[in-house]
Amino acid sequence: MSLLDDVLASDVVIRSSHLGDIHGLDDAKKALAWRGLPITLANIRVFNNVVREAEDVAHQRAYLVMLFGSEVDGFLHHFQCGFHTTVAYARESGAWKVSEVRMNMAYETGNTLLVANWWKLMDHDQFEGNNLHLIDKNDQSPWVLVPETQEPLSGEETIRQAFLHYAWLMDTYDIPGVAAVTTENGYPADRYASRDDWLRTLTTKRLTEACWSHIVSIEAIEVGESSAHLTALRYEPHRIGNEILHKSNIDTVFYTAAYTIGFVMTPHGWLIDSFGHRKESVAVHGSAGQRYF
Repeated sequence: MSLLDDVLASDVVIRSSHLGDIHGLDDAKKALAWRGLPITLANIRVFNNVVREAEDVAHQRAYLVMLFGSEVDGFLHHFQCGFHTTVAYARESGAWKVSEVRMNMAYETGNTLLVANWWKLMDHDQFEGNNLHLIDKNDQSPWVLVPETQEPLSGEETIRQAFLHYAWLMDTYDIPGVAAVTTENGYPADRYASRDDWLRTLTTKRLTEACWSHIVSIEAIEVGESSAHLTALRYEPHRIGNEILHKSNIDTVFYTAAYTIGFVMTPHGWLIDSFGHRKESVAVHGSAGQRYF
């Protein structure tokens, strides 16, 4: 656990839906030590990673996708889940340290018995999976907490963060925020009559599911003077249809949809101006050693 000594502040606070509230470095090291069933596989992947840094504080948002497995008699029993995660950093003795972590389980799939004697799992009958309200659309938003970054962002990073900001707004149920980052043309026009029709549908549809998790892997970005384009793949391990994750393909990432997003520069910054979304199964092999997506 020496790594935790290096990265966690002595008075760190961790609030999570699966482990509860943890206060202080010593308690964090005890709480984070594995106490589930014996496992032969452990993999953590990071999606939607955004870090916005000011002079003395920094704030991060990401999805931590965890995959655990236990091989018994040649069969791999596996469990996978994703945590909507925010991290706050502060300087301690001149070095960055994690001061707060918030983690809310957004989905789970597979053999939950691997962690059932240790973790508290989702309640799919509750909005956000629990009554904790761990991640607030404003209070934990890197874009609210650090509206201007200390170092200017590159053109590609600006577009990447603009799309991930849209995903944040969707997952924190901020429909007015979604309206603010899209133009009148910035909606799935092949499925909705207008942007207002799309926004109304989002408002009611979101309430039918415990959590939304717009987890993506951004594949390409092109930036011009007044327009930009982004392509991304949607990652939904709990909704991979006819695909089956097993011992021989456990390092495969199955994507379920593809986005083609157009941006336009406006007086309010880069806004989504065209929105393509199609269901598409894409399998990417050999990702066992990849951490960031």
